[in-house]
Amino acid sequence: MKFFFAVPLAALASQVTATTLASGSSSTSATPSTSIPRPNTWTALGCYSQDAAHPVLDQKTTGNDNFMSIGLCTTRCADGNFPFAGLQGGNVCWCGTKLSGDLAKDKSACNVPCAGYALDTCGGANALNVLKIEGIDVPVPSTTITTAPPATSTFTKPGTVITAISTAGAMRNFGIFGW
Repeated sequence: MKFFFAVPLAALASQVTATTLASGSSSTSATPSTSIPRPNTWTALGCYSQDAAHPVLDQKTTGNDNFMSIGLCTTRCADGNFPFAGLQGGNVCWCGTKLSGDLAKDKSACNVPCAGYALDTCGGANALNVLKIEGIDVPVPSTTITTAPPATSTFTKPGTVITAISTAGAMRNFGIFGW
């Protein structure tokens, strides 16, 4: 999911430097701003588990904001030159230059509506709805889920020994009741 937010043209301005030369003439040069480009597009990265001791994003910008929405949080983060934004508990905005932590095991952990715009979801009690600005190259941790192949069994004749092979390291005991 992508979110697009427009901002005033003043935010697009470069810094202009005027220099007076020894001859009395002047020259002007423009240097690009180091802030996040505007207008900007944000991409939802998913629901991340929030740990108070090791937060997913490192800058808490607001708490208990009754006007919180995805647009408000991403604007605050972009204004602070943070490429990541995260929403928690319906009314808290986090920003960061790096993303840490793991995706939540249950996506429904991020189903709390935003206080300022109930059609947006703003995380959960211990989970952040995380977004990343496009066009800025910052690392995003990857989560890999691996599953073991199913166990296989072989049967030779009724009443003989059953051999169970499990690649997951766990074995089940099956009773043999003569066929």
